[in-house]
Amino acid sequence: MEKTILEIQDLSAGYHQKHILKNLSFSLKENEILGIVGESGSGKSTLANAITYFADIYEGHILFRGKDICHPASEEKRNIRKHIQMIIQNSKTSFNPSMKIKEYIAEPLKNFYQLKKEEIRKKSIELLNMVGLEENILERYPKQLSGGQRQRIAITRALAIQADIIICDEITSALDVSIQKQIISLLKELGQKQKLSYIFISHDIALVSELCDRILIMYQGEIVETLKSSELKQAKHFHTKELLASVFKI
Repeated sequence: MEKTILEIQDLSAGYHQKHILKNLSFSLKENEILGIVGESGSGKSTLANAITYFADIYEGHILFRGKDICHPASEEKRNIRKHIQMIIQNSKTSFNPSMKIKEYIAEPLKNFYQLKKEEIRKKSIELLNMVGLEENILERYPKQLSGGQRQRIAITRALAIQADIIICDEITSALDVSIQKQIISLLKELGQKQKLSYIFISHDIALVSELCDRILIMYQGEIVETLKSSELKQAKHFHTKELLASVFKI
Protein backbone atom coordinates (compact mmCIF):
# COMPACT_ATOMS: atom_id res chain seq x y z
CA MET A 1 0.00 0.00 0.00
CA GLU A 2 1.38 3.41 -1.00
CA LYS A 3 2.24 5.89 1.74
CA THR A 4 0.59 9.29 2.08
CA ILE A 5 2.91 12.00 0.75
CA LEU A 6 0.63 15.04 1.21
CA GLU A 7 -2.24 15.55 3.62
CA ILE A 8 -4.56 18.54 3.81
CA GLN A 9 -6.39 18.93 7.12
CA ASP A 10 -9.33 21.33 7.62
CA LEU A 11 -7.74 23.92 5.34
CA SER A 12 -9.26 27.38 4.98
CA ALA A 13 -7.46 29.74 2.61
CA GLY A 14 -7.93 32.70 0.31
CA TYR A 15 -6.63 36.17 -0.42
CA HIS A 16 -6.64 39.43 1.59
CA GLN A 17 -8.79 37.98 4.39
CA LYS A 18 -11.39 36.66 1.95
CA HIS A 19 -11.98 32.98 2.65
CA ILE A 20 -12.34 31.00 -0.58
CA LEU A 21 -11.53 27.49 0.66
CA LYS A 22 -13.57 26.14 3.56
CA ASN A 23 -12.34 23.29 5.75
CA LEU A 24 -10.83 21.15 2.99
CA SER A 25 -9.41 17.76 3.92
CA PHE A 26 -7.89 15.14 1.62
CA SER A 27 -4.70 13.16 1.08
CA LEU A 28 -2.38 12.33 -1.81
CA LYS A 29 -0.58 8.99 -1.96
CA GLU A 30 2.88 8.37 -3.34
CA ASN A 31 2.71 7.69 -7.10
CA GLU A 32 -0.96 8.69 -7.21
CA ILE A 33 -2.59 10.96 -9.78
CA LEU A 34 -5.31 12.89 -7.97
CA GLY A 35 -7.80 14.90 -10.01
CA ILE A 36 -9.53 18.03 -8.76
CA VAL A 37 -12.53 19.09 -10.82
CA GLY A 38 -14.94 21.98 -10.51
CA GLU A 39 -16.41 24.89 -12.39
CA SER A 40 -14.66 28.25 -12.67
CA GLY A 41 -14.61 29.95 -9.26
CA SER A 42 -14.91 26.72 -7.27
CA GLY A 43 -11.53 27.26 -5.57
CA LYS A 44 -9.39 24.79 -7.53
CA SER A 45 -6.58 27.23 -8.33
CA THR A 46 -6.71 28.75 -4.84
CA LEU A 47 -6.05 25.27 -3.46
CA ALA A 48 -3.01 24.90 -5.72
CA ASN A 49 -1.83 28.36 -4.67
CA ALA A 50 -2.29 27.57 -0.97
CA ILE A 51 -0.13 24.45 -1.24
CA THR A 52 2.59 26.44 -3.05
CA TYR A 53 2.42 29.58 -0.85
CA PHE A 54 0.70 31.89 -3.33
CA ALA A 55 -2.49 32.15 -1.25
CA ASP A 56 -3.06 32.97 2.42
CA ILE A 57 -3.70 30.09 4.81
CA TYR A 58 -6.09 31.03 7.63
CA GLU A 59 -6.75 27.71 9.33
CA GLY A 60 -5.77 24.06 9.06
CA HIS A 61 -2.65 22.14 8.17
CA ILE A 62 -0.70 20.98 5.13
CA LEU A 63 1.48 17.96 5.89
CA PHE A 64 4.28 16.88 3.55
CA ARG A 65 5.58 13.45 4.52
CA GLY A 66 4.01 13.99 7.94
CA LYS A 67 5.53 17.43 8.59
CA ASP A 68 3.39 20.57 8.79
CA ILE A 69 4.58 22.98 6.07
CA CYS A 70 1.95 25.71 6.42
CA HIS A 71 4.15 28.52 7.73
CA PRO A 72 7.82 27.69 7.06
CA ALA A 73 10.83 29.98 7.35
CA SER A 74 12.13 31.32 4.02
CA GLU A 75 14.95 28.78 3.65
CA GLU A 76 12.63 25.90 4.53
CA LYS A 77 10.06 27.22 2.03
CA ARG A 78 12.73 27.10 -0.69
CA ASN A 79 13.43 23.46 0.19
CA ILE A 80 9.73 22.57 0.14
CA ARG A 81 9.36 24.15 -3.30
CA LYS A 82 12.02 21.74 -4.49
CA HIS A 83 9.67 18.89 -3.58
CA ILE A 84 6.37 20.47 -4.70
CA GLN A 85 6.24 22.17 -8.09
CA MET A 86 3.34 23.76 -9.96
CA ILE A 87 2.75 24.06 -13.71
CA ILE A 88 0.15 26.69 -14.62
CA GLN A 89 -2.46 27.04 -17.36
CA ASN A 90 -0.79 29.79 -19.39
CA SER A 91 2.71 28.47 -19.96
CA LYS A 92 3.56 31.64 -21.89
CA THR A 93 3.36 33.83 -18.78
CA SER A 94 5.66 31.55 -16.78
CA PHE A 95 8.55 32.17 -19.19
CA ASN A 96 10.82 35.20 -19.33
CA PRO A 97 10.56 36.11 -23.04
CA SER A 98 14.18 37.27 -23.11
CA MET A 99 15.54 33.95 -21.83
CA LYS A 100 16.44 31.10 -24.14
CA ILE A 101 15.06 27.69 -23.22
CA LYS A 102 18.53 26.52 -22.20
CA GLU A 103 18.61 29.28 -19.55
CA TYR A 104 15.13 28.41 -18.31
CA ILE A 105 16.06 24.76 -17.77
CA ALA A 106 19.50 25.63 -16.39
CA GLU A 107 18.16 27.96 -13.69
CA PRO A 108 16.96 25.29 -11.21
CA LEU A 109 20.01 23.12 -11.94
CA LYS A 110 22.25 26.02 -10.92
CA ASN A 111 20.16 27.09 -7.93
CA PHE A 112 19.58 23.69 -6.37
CA TYR A 113 22.49 21.56 -7.54
CA GLN A 114 25.34 23.96 -8.43
CA LEU A 115 26.15 22.00 -11.57
CA LYS A 116 28.91 23.07 -13.94
CA LYS A 117 28.19 24.33 -17.46
CA GLU A 118 29.00 21.03 -19.17
CA GLU A 119 26.93 19.08 -16.64
CA ILE A 120 23.98 21.45 -17.10
CA ARG A 121 23.94 20.99 -20.87
CA LYS A 122 24.15 17.22 -20.55
CA LYS A 123 21.33 17.16 -18.00
CA SER A 124 19.22 19.57 -20.10
CA ILE A 125 19.46 17.31 -23.15
CA GLU A 126 18.57 14.31 -21.00
CA LEU A 127 15.49 16.14 -19.66
CA LEU A 128 14.40 17.19 -23.15
CA ASN A 129 14.63 13.58 -24.29
CA MET A 130 12.39 12.58 -21.38
CA VAL A 131 9.61 14.88 -22.62
CA GLY A 132 10.08 14.09 -26.31
CA LEU A 133 11.85 17.27 -27.45
CA GLU A 134 14.99 17.72 -29.55
CA GLU A 135 18.26 19.32 -28.42
CA ASN A 136 17.86 22.27 -30.82
CA ILE A 137 14.99 23.56 -28.64
CA LEU A 138 17.64 24.81 -26.18
CA GLU A 139 18.62 27.71 -28.44
CA ARG A 140 15.06 28.93 -28.99
CA TYR A 141 13.01 31.56 -27.18
CA PRO A 142 9.56 30.83 -25.68
CA LYS A 143 7.72 32.73 -28.44
CA GLN A 144 9.25 30.34 -30.99
CA LEU A 145 7.58 27.32 -29.37
CA SER A 146 4.05 25.98 -29.66
CA GLY A 147 1.77 25.79 -26.62
CA GLY A 148 2.36 22.05 -26.34
CA GLN A 149 6.14 22.50 -26.52
CA ARG A 150 6.03 25.18 -23.80
CA GLN A 151 4.07 22.87 -21.50
CA ARG A 152 6.63 20.12 -22.10
CA ILE A 153 9.40 22.56 -21.17
CA ALA A 154 7.49 23.53 -18.01
CA ILE A 155 7.32 19.83 -17.11
CA THR A 156 11.06 19.59 -17.81
CA ARG A 157 11.76 22.28 -15.21
CA ALA A 158 9.81 20.37 -12.55
CA LEU A 159 11.75 17.23 -13.47
CA ALA A 160 15.04 19.15 -13.27
CA ILE A 161 14.29 20.03 -9.65
CA GLN A 162 13.40 16.38 -9.02
CA ALA A 163 10.05 17.28 -7.49
CA ASP A 164 8.06 14.61 -5.67
CA ILE A 165 4.71 16.27 -6.35
CA ILE A 166 3.72 18.16 -9.49
CA ILE A 167 0.56 20.27 -9.38
CA CYS A 168 -0.88 20.76 -12.87
CA ASP A 169 -3.34 23.68 -12.91
CA GLU A 170 -5.43 23.55 -16.11
CA ILE A 171 -2.26 22.87 -18.11
CA THR A 172 -4.07 21.35 -21.11
CA SER A 173 -7.04 23.72 -21.34
CA ALA A 174 -5.45 25.98 -23.99
CA LEU A 175 -4.28 23.06 -26.15
CA ASP A 176 -6.12 21.28 -28.94
CA VAL A 177 -7.41 17.77 -28.29
CA SER A 178 -4.56 15.88 -29.98
CA ILE A 179 -1.92 17.82 -28.01
CA GLN A 180 -3.93 17.33 -24.80
CA LYS A 181 -3.75 13.57 -25.30
CA GLN A 182 0.01 13.74 -25.88
CA ILE A 183 0.55 15.71 -22.65
CA ILE A 184 -1.69 13.31 -20.68
CA SER A 185 0.23 10.32 -22.06
CA LEU A 186 3.53 12.02 -21.17
CA LEU A 187 2.42 12.72 -17.59
CA LYS A 188 1.38 9.09 -17.12
CA GLU A 189 4.68 7.80 -18.51
CA LEU A 190 6.80 10.17 -16.41
CA GLY A 191 4.76 9.41 -13.31
CA GLN A 192 5.50 5.71 -13.64
CA LYS A 193 9.18 6.12 -14.50
CA GLN A 194 10.01 8.87 -11.99
CA LYS A 195 7.65 7.75 -9.20
CA LEU A 196 5.84 11.10 -9.21
CA SER A 197 2.63 12.14 -7.49
CA TYR A 198 0.34 14.55 -9.31
CA ILE A 199 -2.50 16.86 -8.42
CA PHE A 200 -4.24 17.48 -11.75
CA ILE A 201 -6.67 20.40 -11.71
CA SER A 202 -9.23 20.84 -14.48
CA HIS A 203 -12.81 21.78 -15.28
CA ASP A 204 -12.92 18.84 -17.73
CA ILE A 205 -14.12 15.77 -15.85
CA ALA A 206 -13.81 13.56 -18.96
CA LEU A 207 -10.12 14.39 -19.34
CA VAL A 208 -9.48 13.91 -15.63
CA SER A 209 -11.21 10.52 -15.63
CA GLU A 210 -8.76 9.30 -18.30
CA LEU A 211 -5.70 10.31 -16.29
CA CYS A 212 -6.46 10.18 -12.58
CA ASP A 213 -6.81 7.44 -9.99
CA ARG A 214 -9.20 9.42 -7.79
CA ILE A 215 -11.21 12.59 -8.37
CA LEU A 216 -12.22 15.28 -5.87
CA ILE A 217 -15.19 17.43 -6.86
CA MET A 218 -15.06 21.05 -5.69
CA TYR A 219 -18.04 23.37 -5.43
CA GLN A 220 -18.07 26.84 -3.85
CA GLY A 221 -14.77 26.34 -2.04
CA GLU A 222 -15.58 22.92 -0.62
CA ILE A 223 -14.90 19.30 -1.57
CA VAL A 224 -18.36 17.85 -2.06
CA GLU A 225 -17.50 14.38 -3.35
CA THR A 226 -14.54 12.02 -3.74
CA LEU A 227 -14.66 9.15 -6.21
CA LYS A 228 -12.40 6.70 -7.95
CA SER A 229 -12.31 7.39 -11.69
CA SER A 230 -13.91 4.00 -12.28
CA GLU A 231 -16.84 4.92 -10.01
CA LEU A 232 -18.02 8.17 -11.63
CA LYS A 233 -21.39 6.69 -12.55
CA GLN A 234 -22.02 6.22 -8.83
CA ALA A 235 -21.80 9.98 -8.19
CA LYS A 236 -24.35 11.29 -5.69
CA HIS A 237 -23.76 15.05 -5.44
CA PHE A 238 -25.79 17.14 -7.85
CA HIS A 239 -22.76 19.13 -9.01
CA THR A 240 -20.83 15.98 -9.91
CA LYS A 241 -23.84 14.85 -11.91
CA GLU A 242 -23.96 18.24 -13.67
CA LEU A 243 -20.29 17.97 -14.61
CA LEU A 244 -20.81 14.44 -15.91
CA ALA A 245 -23.93 15.41 -17.86
CA SER A 246 -21.98 18.14 -19.65
CA VAL A 247 -19.63 15.59 -21.25
CA PHE A 248 -21.22 12.14 -20.91
CA LYS A 249 -24.66 10.71 -21.56
CA ILE A 250 -25.77 9.49 -18.14
